[in-house]
Amino acid sequence: MSTSSENQKTGCTFLIVRKNKILLFNIYRFKVKILLKSKAIIGKNGFAYFKKEGDKKTPLGIFSPRFAFGLKERPETALNYVKITPDHYFVDDIKSRFYNKLICVKKTPIDFSSAEHLFDFKSEYKYAIDIGYNKACKKGRGSAIFLHCIGEKPYTAGCIAVKEKDMLICLKYINNKSKIIIIP
Repeated sequence: MSTSSENQKTGCTFLIVRKNKILLFNIYRFKVKILLKSKAIIGKNGFAYFKKEGDKKTPLGIFSPRFAFGLKERPETALNYVKITPDHYFVDDIKSRFYNKLICVKKTPIDFSSAEHLFDFKSEYKYAIDIGYNKACKKGRGSAIFLHCIGEKPYTAGCIAVKEKDMLICLKYINNKSKIIIIP
């Protein structure tokens, strides 16, 4: 297997999410290399063509990852990585100017009444990738959609969850040029 830095020079990596499965592969010079096939967990209420805040649905579409984050130290990844502390929140308040953004309350004024306190999710956010859903931060279109580790529940609130070992493989190969494709 090639490293994530080699992958940036040698083709493009894609992650396809379909039903309760993921397929991670790289294409280089018309050759496809399968990197991972695994099971996944999706939103409690299935998929959505038109996602709304709080609907517990996983959005359908093609996305480009923004960054990675986690409670653990930086893994092997080409993505920008934020180590989560108790001061990190992901804002889901549609009235906030920080809607659908990761903030650190030590550096950013609190202007929200609702946000996901990432530090509270010890299993799910050991490692995660912001998949790039709603990059324009359109109010009410949904926020905090991640690829993350599996937690205790057999569903997510709209994210995609995989085993920790699979998450580490995804982090190794997904970079800022990768595409995450979610289909029904």
